[in-house]
Amino acid sequence: MSKKLTRLTLLVILSSGLLFSQFISVDAQRLESPLVQVTPTEDVISMDATEVPFRIFQEGDIPLSGPFDSAYFTFAIPNSWELSTGAELHLDMTVSQNRIFSSEFGYPLAAGGGTLTIYFNDIVLGVLNLNENGNVQAVLQIPLGAFTSNLSDGRMAFYAELDAGDFCYVDQDFSLLIHPTSYFSLPHRIVAPSPDIVDLPKILYQGTFVQESALIVLPNQPSAAELQAALTVAGGLGNISGNDLPIDATTVSALTPEQQASNHLILVGKPSAFTILENLGLPAPPTGDKFQVLAGVADAGVIQVINSPWNVSSVVVIVSGNSDAGVIKAAQALSTGIILPHRFMNLAVVEDVKPPQATLLTASTSETRTLSSMGYANRMFTFRGFNVETYGFQVPLGWTVSDNAYFQLAYGHSALMDFDQSGIILMLNGVPIGSVRFDPETAKNAINQVKIDIPQSAVVPGVNRLEVQAYIYPEDVCTPPETRGFWINIWDDSVLSVPLIQKQTDISTAVNLADYPAPFIFDFELNSTAFVLPENDLEGWRGAVKIASYLASEANPPIVTLSAFYGDDFPEDRRKDYNVILIGRPSQLPVVDEISRVLPVPFETGSDSAVEGNLRVIFDIPVDVPLGYIELMVSPWNPENVIIALLGNSTQGEIWAVAAMTDAALRSQISGNFVIVNGLQILASDTRVFPISGIPPSAEETPDVSINVTPEPDSQNTSPSHNRDWIPSAMMIGIGLIVLIIVILAIRSFLQKRSRM
Repeated sequence: MSKKLTRLTLLVILSSGLLFSQFISVDAQRLESPLVQVTPTEDVISMDATEVPFRIFQEGDIPLSGPFDSAYFTFAIPNSWELSTGAELHLDMTVSQNRIFSSEFGYPLAAGGGTLTIYFNDIVLGVLNLNENGNVQAVLQIPLGAFTSNLSDGRMAFYAELDAGDFCYVDQDFSLLIHPTSYFSLPHRIVAPSPDIVDLPKILYQGTFVQESALIVLPNQPSAAELQAALTVAGGLGNISGNDLPIDATTVSALTPEQQASNHLILVGKPSAFTILENLGLPAPPTGDKFQVLAGVADAGVIQVINSPWNVSSVVVIVSGNSDAGVIKAAQALSTGIILPHRFMNLAVVEDVKPPQATLLTASTSETRTLSSMGYANRMFTFRGFNVETYGFQVPLGWTVSDNAYFQLAYGHSALMDFDQSGIILMLNGVPIGSVRFDPETAKNAINQVKIDIPQSAVVPGVNRLEVQAYIYPEDVCTPPETRGFWINIWDDSVLSVPLIQKQTDISTAVNLADYPAPFIFDFELNSTAFVLPENDLEGWRGAVKIASYLASEANPPIVTLSAFYGDDFPEDRRKDYNVILIGRPSQLPVVDEISRVLPVPFETGSDSAVEGNLRVIFDIPVDVPLGYIELMVSPWNPENVIIALLGNSTQGEIWAVAAMTDAALRSQISGNFVIVNGLQILASDTRVFPISGIPPSAEETPDVSINVTPEPDSQNTSPSHNRDWIPSAMMIGIGLIVLIIVILAIRSFLQKRSRM
């Protein structure tokens, strides 16, 4: 076949392939059926396991490179583990080196090999000789005395130091990989933790390799105050754990034996709701529906902790009081993480909690401050390579820094470093804003100062993170690791000046779901945050518990003072005081009817389905398909506040809406002011780009996306946009045309050759 014939054939095939691929891609754009929510699980081990693998502390291999290198990590051991003799460290490693002989110094020099010294809490477990290539396995005994931590937080410290100094004399490499299949073998027996109320936060969350979880147990019909107390406890635990402690909620009647046996239990509410209190052996049990220990103290709260009768490694915490006000006080005290005992070490009485102070950031709080006045101390970096320290400041929504904002860094450094590689880089919210180059002159001064301007474009609403990244490299890579002459000081009299100015913007267009958790965390104590929830909606309460935990972990408050109301009892005179989070089904939240006309996408009175027909893309979805909705708007009661509504056309849709705000992977996809959640599918839009009104939008101003929910049809939709039955016929016709063209061209080529002959 001629080249011309071949090119023509390939062209026809390519064109047909592109055509068919368009058929396939168009079909793939249809909205899929609701997806099942998948929750990623942490790599943890059970309470009874003895092997603790390195993969829990490091996802992949730990690389070490010659001539000198080191690895370090810390971990906590559960307080219910009583270790026994026989603990071991099993190392699984791979060595890669080049063994050569050099006569550079007048005699043969054998270069190769190295040593790895293993420390555990400053105790040397052993020195391993690494003289052969390939896989190396070693077992080191860990004496019980080595489990005495040298750190203030009580964590265990693993440190490995590589010495391959021989490779300094030859131009060869040495590398070592410590594989995640390495593990600690920790024989132990499980004992009950001491129920000391002073250690209560550490009992509930230790941050160990064993998964811990807390379950808040509510009365069957909690008052709004008891619900507020539960959210306050969730916020406190979220703050203490960095939102790393799984927290859930249930009611007394819904509590199962499996839940009792697998969680720390936190009973929140007045004693009359919990009949099980009589059998728990409390230090101060209630008499009837009152705690006698609170007699004579009006509206006081009580916190008690005991070992769980259902799980030896868990505890039961009682957060209660003789009145709603007392329950809230007990919850707020627990949220601080600092609890003082009463007559017994597992009992605390909270007499009063001072009213929250105004902590919302304003321009008046933006004076020039030193790092010391912000609570930071001097910082000295000594590790070779990369070091970092982070400083934070907040900017309220609708504000930014002025043109003369700056950070004046006060620093000092050693004269023994390689100045071409060592230095400081300053990053603001991941954006580089300045750098410092070292030289012999700066090395002479104990304190050097450099002023770095802070650009407005690098500042974001909410928490801003200023990173000081320090790089330390010796002049000679063969400098032994025990040499301690390398350091960089960051002095606490460094100055941060961030004067604030108001942006000339309309807050109705400035707010965006992508900025969440702003503006809720601008008030450090969450005092300006109110949850509005339905009555008798456990799923809504569970969602609020998870959101409260996340918000507090981001705000890092000294005490949690958020509020909660039921949807049919949200006082009108207090609505102006709050940024509001609505959770539930619209038909169960009367306040949704009140604000529906100003929601980005409204709901019909008494309906749980949003009216989205005025958005740009309309999907036809059966009425029984669950959907979640997330809507953001400026509060109609106070233009300086916002409302976020997490709604659903069903219980499943409500769960999905909450999951989109609590799951980091889903939350990163949220933006604009209106989001539809279909399982793991996020459809985000901004109705402010295409305004919604009572007038049908024109072609130029049609909003973004919509799902038109209609009743389930009796027969399959056969409209051209849904029926793809024509695709197989089109493909067969196309293939037939290709074959026909190839045959015609082949015959023509044959006749031309015969004619020439």
